[in-house]
Amino acid sequence: MKKTLLSVLLAASVGLSASAFGLQRMLPAASNPSFVSARAPEAVEFPAALKAPSRADSLPTMDFNLSSTPYQALGFNGQTNGDRFSSAICMNEANTTLFAGNQITSINFYTGVANIQTSQQQINYVTDYTVFLTYDLQGERLVEQKFTASHKAFALQTAVLDKPFTIEPGKELYIGWECSLKSSNDLTIVIDGVNHGDDIDGGWVANFDKTKNEFVWDNIASYYGFNCISATIEGETLPVNAVNISDMAAPSNVEVGAPFRMQALIYNKASNNIENIELTYTIGDAQPVSDVIRFNEGFTFGQGYVINIENASYDKAGTDVPVKCVVTKVNGEANTIDGSFEFTMNFLAPGTGFKANMVTEEITSTYCGYCPLGLSYMEKMTENHPDDFFLVTVHGNMSAYQRDPMTTSSFSKVISNYSSGFPAGVINRSISCDPRDIESYEDYYTTITSSLVPYYVGAECELSADSTTVTVKTETKFSMDTDNSTDRYQLAYVLTEDHVGPYNQSNYYSGQTGDLDGWDKKPSSVSMLYDNVGRLLDGFPGVAKSLPATFTALTAAEGTRTITIPTNVSNVKNMNVLVYLVDTNSGEILNAARVKSADIKVSTTAITEVETDNTDAPVEYFNLQGVRVDNPSNGLFIRRQGSKVTKVIR
Repeated sequence: MKKTLLSVLLAASVGLSASAFGLQRMLPAASNPSFVSARAPEAVEFPAALKAPSRADSLPTMDFNLSSTPYQALGFNGQTNGDRFSSAICMNEANTTLFAGNQITSINFYTGVANIQTSQQQINYVTDYTVFLTYDLQGERLVEQKFTASHKAFALQTAVLDKPFTIEPGKELYIGWECSLKSSNDLTIVIDGVNHGDDIDGGWVANFDKTKNEFVWDNIASYYGFNCISATIEGETLPVNAVNISDMAAPSNVEVGAPFRMQALIYNKASNNIENIELTYTIGDAQPVSDVIRFNEGFTFGQGYVINIENASYDKAGTDVPVKCVVTKVNGEANTIDGSFEFTMNFLAPGTGFKANMVTEEITSTYCGYCPLGLSYMEKMTENHPDDFFLVTVHGNMSAYQRDPMTTSSFSKVISNYSSGFPAGVINRSISCDPRDIESYEDYYTTITSSLVPYYVGAECELSADSTTVTVKTETKFSMDTDNSTDRYQLAYVLTEDHVGPYNQSNYYSGQTGDLDGWDKKPSSVSMLYDNVGRLLDGFPGVAKSLPATFTALTAAEGTRTITIPTNVSNVKNMNVLVYLVDTNSGEILNAARVKSADIKVSTTAITEVETDNTDAPVEYFNLQGVRVDNPSNGLFIRRQGSKVTKVIR
């Protein structure tokens, strides 16, 4: 189940309630790529609905808008006078089908601003725009029309189309503009700075490559939010009374009969205001539960609300119990679109759950100037929760020329699967969360570690006497009989190292203002030691056949795996070992164990197997790690003859 937009809250009260969602979580600045920016004034708003001013109001109109209010204007670093830029949003296939047969009558966007520090007022110098509609950002434009914008910065512009465009179903339609800069100071791309989760439809930007004679497109939704672009739609068949559930959150595991909270994130997909909805949820084979939720103020297309479903419960133990939530009615009428959302939960018999641990894989780089704050905050999490918050810092390269010395190929799939830039963080490989958002990490920690789970993994480790291998012994338990014949459940093994370095860390916070955990007072490059550095990931998502084909409830399955310590581990005394229990169907880490360096046993078998004291016995030499040396020289060694062991210098 996706959890990128909703935090899981376990407090229970009574009935159903709603709270304004408002897309309030802002994105911090990120390193991909480097932009210059200027903030929009607080008073800027995006109207709830727009109408083409030159047309009669005989037909209903609405505003198709994906973004929140303007937050800032962006420009590419290194831009020059005459450079061409473009910005677009996507009306995806589901939305073109929803609005099929109706017409786009205008394209609406915000002017940018000249980034001139000495200016006492915000002014836009780019006034010549071309608005367009296309099915392919690199293809032919269906509509292309010139438009003259105002000089006012962050001002809403309405480009009325000479000929309305009829929306066809099932085709991605891109709505956008292009312009040429008047100077290198022009910042033309206006964005909302909001985290829209996994959605990227509103984040398309491009610069014109003169050598290729084409726009080169990229998506900045994950780093800067959505473009503040919209379209006015007019027609007789605009959708009405349409609400979908885009995401839900609930505890993964709950004891039988215990009350819990679910949350549903709903969105208005209609042209009319939503005043009330009827919501029905069904758990397993229990009877459906329905209630009507009324909103104090109606909300328009694109706005969202979080519905809190309190005191839900189920009275049977089982895994992967289906849960279905449906918006059945809108404004007292049948919902005109599919308003359902389905997921599964585990319900545990009383006394059969296990303590849950939280794993965070923090994706970072020494060349990422925005990463230091995440490094600090994740270290604070380890200090605040030393026993059940497990941190692995996964280092990656920013580019072919910006290569982090702590990068290792064994974690490459973690970076490619759970990050599109630096910094990034993933919790139990199921929740994406920026490591600079420590408040969210604390919330997730409370939720995860206060819940019982039906999975347990424990571990103990022994380091070989020559420090070349570590043997990991595990025991794994499930709360109920479990079929693993498909090898769905596997173990993965991780080696981390503390006190690595020193290496230089880029710091973009130097000289900045705000609550930056002291990084504002440090130089732009900081020499530092790194903890919890990922040195080896053995198995992604897990190691095949590392667990048996069947589990008997609450019976431990034991296993042993010997891991060769890679050469990037500089000091085994600072090495920690983690074991993940992974669901390969979802990739989620179900639970984990950690053995700290101080708790790893060291084998002594290499030089202690002596039974007699024989002065005629051959002389043997070992280094301080217990490795036999045939011709010792230039160092301190252990000399053994029979049962007599001494230290010698050669």
